Amino acid sequence: MVKLSDHPVAVVKNDYRTMVVGDLHIGLGKLPVEFCVEELISCTEKVSPDNIVILGDLKHGIGIRRRELAVIKEMIETLREMVDNIFILQGNHDGGLREEFEMVGPRGFVFDGTGYFHGHALPVEDVWKADRIFTAHTHPTVILKDEVGSVRLRVWVEGKAGGREVTVLPAFNPLCRGSVLNRSREEWIGVLFRKKLMDTTSAKIYSLDGTYLGKLGMLGYAESEDS
Repeated sequence: MVKLSDHPVAVVKNDYRTMVVGDLHIGLGKLPVEFCVEELISCTEKVSPDNIVILGDLKHGIGIRRRELAVIKEMIETLREMVDNIFILQGNHDGGLREEFEMVGPRGFVFDGTGYFHGHALPVEDVWKADRIFTAHTHPTVILKDEVGSVRLRVWVEGKAGGREVTVLPAFNPLCRGSVLNRSREEWIGVLFRKKLMDTTSAKIYSLDGTYLGKLGMLGYAESEDS
């Protein structure tokens, strides 16, 4: 697995070259609903994958808004011209999309030897048996501080669960707030953390540019971005 520098994009190379993203949350905030779409298409051009796996939460609103749906359809049509297959997992924000697109259930699937699931519910048994697993939903971030101020960064989490390599992807949409990993664990979302299935003490944290920030258990506690 390699990461596309400065982007929340993983590239898995087995028999096929598969690009993995999650948590686009199209429609989040007051920005145009096209926000993130151009970046995703640009990343696809850079990676030139055979396949794309979208790990769920393609849209943000619980209901379906006409404009968002139109943008998503256009985006998927564009991507289908660039790759052989697009696998879209259903996230907890994706209600109603199964009527519009062929989707994989939120508990995931195995493709080309790798397991994928959204992250708000336990994966199917086949995913849990895969040697490497990718998941999303958590929107992992850390707060870094110095004497000048603080910054909140989207991060990758790489660790083990049940002896298997697990990667938790940063949210593709930078507006997603998500879980601050160097704050109270009670704020962390996702089934791996909620059920304490992942070894968080030894899990490694990386920023989007690839900088190793340390093991999760060693990160300094951050009260808030303002304190």
